[in-house]
Amino acid sequence: SRPASFVWLLTIVVYAGAAAASVEALRTDTKVDDTVAGQIQLWTFVIFAVEVGLKAVAIGARNLWNASLFDRIDIISIFGSLGFRVTLVVVGGTSWLVQALTLLRLSRLLRLLEWSESYREIVVTFSRIVPALGRFVVLALSVEYAFAIIGQAAFAGALQGEAVQHTAFWSLHYAQRNNFDSMAHAMVTLFEQMVVNNWPVVMEACVAATGGAAHVFFIAHYIVVALMLVNVLVALTMDTFISYHRGASFRRQEAALQAAFSSAAKEAGHSPHRWRLSL
Repeated sequence: SRPASFVWLLTIVVYAGAAAASVEALRTDTKVDDTVAGQIQLWTFVIFAVEVGLKAVAIGARNLWNASLFDRIDIISIFGSLGFRVTLVVVGGTSWLVQALTLLRLSRLLRLLEWSESYREIVVTFSRIVPALGRFVVLALSVEYAFAIIGQAAFAGALQGEAVQHTAFWSLHYAQRNNFDSMAHAMVTLFEQMVVNNWPVVMEACVAATGGAAHVFFIAHYIVVALMLVNVLVALTMDTFISYHRGASFRRQEAALQAAFSSAAKEAGHSPHRWRLSL
């Protein structure tokens, strides 16, 4: 494993290069190397090119390409950067291709996933939650669709009349987008209710237009969706992350104990294989 100081140094270099690439991608009136961001791009490119070149010499270009996804990302990033600089010379700094090739260098950020266990934990958490997330999305859409049908039946056309013109709903110009006049508008309105985006404003307008019974609809939606469904999603994410974190911690402890037993076996003159730890 890499020392922490080495990982931090590489992380700083990667972020500096990515920030410089982002800045330069937005500039079309200057040459690539006549700004501070351009100079940072140049030197980070040199560092990464030397690193990839040394690895290719040490293990071979084919082996480097087949080593891991991150090594392929490095190779693509380096050749993309070379193409970027050649393109600047050929077509100047105003081509959309120049900006596209500059942003290609941001793929180097993915290398951080290999250097840091913390980054890997986040990515693995999201990758493991995707299958369950699909089922959750189907459930959430079904519930929202049911509420949208009820909302259309109860409030369609009601939020455009004079009854709501004295409410905050009207003064904030919510009427054009936040209503139940169609399924699309109803789903958007309910999504805003789910994330609790000024949800009492829409509720008060519906109450003013149709009566106090509208409270039941919005409070029921808040309890079922904002409290129950959203918290299920949060709990699912936390459980997946904690499970992976505990497993990774256990594997690190097992590896450390195995290394300690192997070292003790060598000092005692025994074969390390006879001392293999089984947990």
